Amino acid sequence: MAALERVTDFLEQTGTEYAYCDPKPVGGSDSVFRVVFSKPTRTGPVPAFVVNATFTVVGSTLKFTVERDALEHVHQSPGDAIDWDDQWLGIHLYRKQQLKDVVMVKDSKDATRLQTTPWQDRSPA
Repeated sequence: MAALERVTDFLEQTGTEYAYCDPKPVGGSDSVFRVVFSKPTRTGPVPAFVVNATFTVVGSTLKFTVERDALEHVHQSPGDAIDWDDQWLGIHLYRKQQLKDVVMVKDSKDATRLQTTPWQDRSPA
């Protein structure tokens, strides 16, 4: 099984609630891929934050890390049970949201300029 197929099959079996983009090769490699995860909602179909995961295939073993975590998750072979937890992604989304709240400094002039309106689905009824 080719490395890209291995990553794609793994992602399809995770049952994740997150949306993700197709795996893209990293640095022209045929065994290392980056996948971008996001969590769109009806009120925010284009998420403000995304989480990156890097998948590496070595033989039949698939390894992946989320963002820049030191923890490497390992999936031994295609027939093994999938060990996946959406909380791995959720933690990184939460950290990014918290960082934005700390870094964002607004003054009174920004209040009107930065007003946002909730997304409204304008699909035909």
